[in-house]
Amino acid sequence: MVIFPDANCFRASWVSLRDLRNTAATSVDLRTTTTTLFWRTWNVTITTSFPFWEGREHARLGRLASLSELLTAHKTEIIRATGVGAAMVKFMYGCTAIVTMKITCCSSLHLLVRKQLYLNFWTLSIIYLAAPASNNDSLHVDNGRIAGKMKTALREVIEKYHLNVRLTPNQNIILTDIRAAWERPITTILSQAGLLLPRYVDPLNITAMTCPAFPLCPLAITEAERGIPNILKRIRDTFEKVGLKYNEYVVVRITGCPNGCARPYMAELGLVGDGPNSYQIWLGGSSNQTSIARSFMDKVKLQDLEKVLEFYHWKQKRQSKESFGDFTVRLGFEKLKEFIEKWEGPAVPPTRHNLKLFTDKDTYEAMDGLAKLQNKNAHQLAMEVVRNYIAFNLNGKR
Repeated sequence: MVIFPDANCFRASWVSLRDLRNTAATSVDLRTTTTTLFWRTWNVTITTSFPFWEGREHARLGRLASLSELLTAHKTEIIRATGVGAAMVKFMYGCTAIVTMKITCCSSLHLLVRKQLYLNFWTLSIIYLAAPASNNDSLHVDNGRIAGKMKTALREVIEKYHLNVRLTPNQNIILTDIRAAWERPITTILSQAGLLLPRYVDPLNITAMTCPAFPLCPLAITEAERGIPNILKRIRDTFEKVGLKYNEYVVVRITGCPNGCARPYMAELGLVGDGPNSYQIWLGGSSNQTSIARSFMDKVKLQDLEKVLEFYHWKQKRQSKESFGDFTVRLGFEKLKEFIEKWEGPAVPPTRHNLKLFTDKDTYEAMDGLAKLQNKNAHQLAMEVVRNYIAFNLNGKR
């Protein structure tokens, strides 16, 4: 509770900042004192009227000194009520700083007194900013789709810990002002609902983005959001096949039509729907999306993506730390098309298969006894049985 004494510039009033903090927008008008809290930006503004007398500069400075004493006396209550730690207090007259003092705590609080000439009063603002001693955690949200348990978990942690929220251009969420003691319980609640920190997500998924497309958008001519999980899995499988490491990635953007709502024309690899189960392939954007991609191929069927998405030559011929987008620009599209036409895939070494053919001991012993009569082992006989069974079903022969 913050007490404003009945002095020359204050009316007697009690203002509970803790109660105001739980309200989206609250205003208490006490004739000369107005306290307003804006939830989104954590602003508490206390406005007090001052007569604007010409030639009474010393009186106004005296009032400022009273404000300084008042805030110093009640700084503990302010910090406890607002959840703020380290504070920087500034008193301004016009644009000139009158008094500056620090309150040593753990977060960031700015107190500002300024002159509103057109309304003829002073304004004292308590502005809660992102605290330097707090953490900001970003959450990966697949294609920006929050529903069900995710929505419930987000609401729980935001309301419980009074967190600020930032939405990113890549359809992710940043929760700010997280104290160190809160990080573990918040992470646990969110991870149980499927909202993970980026370090726990496949790097391909972190930068990938799509538009909703089918069945929500009437302009869509092929899949995007519903199809991207399978496409990313196929890209990851291709990475593994050519020997690219897990932490390597390309920026993938997919849209269901040429309108490009997910910004595929700035991606390293953009897939733009141009027909049913068909895409234009765009290449050459940069990983930080500061350059424009160019059309590489049209009418590539979904089932034929691997023919275009072979990254073997990127791995073999790229320069040090060269991104996929920069590599395609440097090499040129004509050269890339030559590689694709000649590419048959990396040589696959022969693999030994250890098949478990027997599920129980009795079956194995019976097969082993029968095999010994034919001077074979149980495994050889079992393989003959399996081959004969397959041949019978395929060809109708024994």
